[in-house]
Amino acid sequence: MKQSTQESCGLNASDTRTQKRNRQFVEALYAEYHEKLLHYISRHSVDREEAQDVSQETYLKMSRMSDTSSVKHPQAFLFRTALNILRDKFRRQPSTGLPINVGDEIEKIEVESNITPLRELEAKRELKRFQQALEGLSPNTRNVFLLHRFENMTYAQIAEHCNITVSGVSKHMIKAIAHVASAMETQ
Repeated sequence: MKQSTQESCGLNASDTRTQKRNRQFVEALYAEYHEKLLHYISRHSVDREEAQDVSQETYLKMSRMSDTSSVKHPQAFLFRTALNILRDKFRRQPSTGLPINVGDEIEKIEVESNITPLRELEAKRELKRFQQALEGLSPNTRNVFLLHRFENMTYAQIAEHCNITVSGVSKHMIKAIAHVASAMETQ
């Protein structure tokens, strides 16, 4: 009996359908969120080139997932994956106590020290949008988000503090990140 190429490679029809669905999922994410993701990563990284590298690595990592059907909040998952990759990159860099491109950072600080009234107004508006986004979260989700982002508590510490599971903390964080990112980008 003649085997198909897919079967001889250990793939069955179900596997190829899942791979196709995953590829379509990643392509749709790219089409919808690529520019937003680059902007988001750029705010957390040293330069635009690094942001592009992290973005590419994010989509590559997602394309290698065995099954994307369980992803309930694609934008939040995408942005969180990118942030994790960026954090891993910083951890792998030699620790000198200063960013690798410290000269570039000093130039940025010097330029930013001459803040214009327009930039100050923009910053106040952005802060207001952030506060409104936080107000749009449920009290429990807001509390979990604030404990993690501003009190630097780990998921395990938050779980113990709030008497919920680590999985519950993760779900609250996914909701909060998706909501805040969406609110900050749309306004």
